[in-house]
Amino acid sequence: MAGVQVLYFAAVSRIPIGVAMLLVFTSPILVAQWVRFVRRTVLPARIWVGTVLALAGLAVVAQVWQGLRLDAVGLVTGVGAALCSAAYFLVAEHATATVGPLGLVTWGMVVGAAAIFVVAPPWSIPLDRLVAGADFGGRHVPVWTLLVTCAVLSTAVAYVLSTSALRDLPANVVSVLALCEPIVAAALAWLALSQSLTVAQLAGAAVLLAGATVVQLAARAPVTAPGGDR
Repeated sequence: MAGVQVLYFAAVSRIPIGVAMLLVFTSPILVAQWVRFVRRTVLPARIWVGTVLALAGLAVVAQVWQGLRLDAVGLVTGVGAALCSAAYFLVAEHATATVGPLGLVTWGMVVGAAAIFVVAPPWSIPLDRLVAGADFGGRHVPVWTLLVTCAVLSTAVAYVLSTSALRDLPANVVSVLALCEPIVAAALAWLALSQSLTVAQLAGAAVLLAGATVVQLAARAPVTAPGGDR
């Protein structure tokens, strides 16, 4: 959990946010590769088709072709965030068999916070910036309120819900459904910031959702091991 957050923001500081987002959300491909080659489970072909469709749609929504800069550090940290994200889905899928989602996320955040505090102790935060104002949705709000909202909604609640989903759905399905995050973000940006999607982005959103649906339906089909055993 800590690795996803830290490496993602490190990537955003070096490369365009659309490219960083696309790199992080390649985690479904990594999860599928793990399931196929480590667990030796033969996945239905439709899962691969749906995953590719979802990633293609995400690329269009994020408009990754705008302002692309091949910064080596940014690309490496983006890939690192994707690896951490894939690991989160796989580990959480296994852990939810014995630990409740709320407890799992709570302890995960405690351990992650302790790890981050080693390299970025809380007393190093510039407190004067926390009380400064920022424009959000036409309103001038303190920065600390945005940080609290981000911590509660975008991190704590999001992780609890996704971890709860892993109790009923396999990791490869949940990781692809997570690709819907940019669609939700675009809708909230339209409501709060009056930002609208282009026709191309709307088309990409449709492709993304179609791909996620294909994966969801394909995951219900029986899978076989390489030797043909059910």
